[in-house]
Amino acid sequence: MAKVEIKPFELADCTVGRTVLIVTCDSSDKPNAMTAGWLQLGGLWGKPILTIAVRPDRYTWGLLNERKEFTVNVPGKELGEAMEVCGEVSGRDVDKFAKCAMTATASRAVSVPAIAEALITYECKIILTTESEPITPHRLYFGEILSAYAEEHMVKKGNAQ
Repeated sequence: MAKVEIKPFELADCTVGRTVLIVTCDSSDKPNAMTAGWLQLGGLWGKPILTIAVRPDRYTWGLLNERKEFTVNVPGKELGEAMEVCGEVSGRDVDKFAKCAMTATASRAVSVPAIAEALITYECKIILTTESEPITPHRLYFGEILSAYAEEHMVKKGNAQ
């Protein structure tokens, strides 16, 4: 299915409030994916921002700190198994893309891959981090949305399948 550019908040209603999203990053050309159950879309300093929270014991935490980029991918039904696997196993031990038959595809504005099968993709460059302790042991990554795109039918329907 063809992917079309969207405005950063155009399909926010299909992104915010979803149970699980898939965040991608990589190191040494090995893509990694993790599930994320918390994110926020908004603006900061006049820029469109997507914020994710990651615990320091996660493999992804180190990759985010190293690469300073990530993508957030809104999964459809065909990524059901990936949503489970990416939340249960570590990228330290398992190639999640291979295990889930996900296709790592070149991003348009960042150097880390996106997931070709995703319904919506947001490509982000980290511009700020902060710790959320003592509330919860997570680092918040504020990513400026450099590119956003979706399957063409998503833009026409305006909702996730």
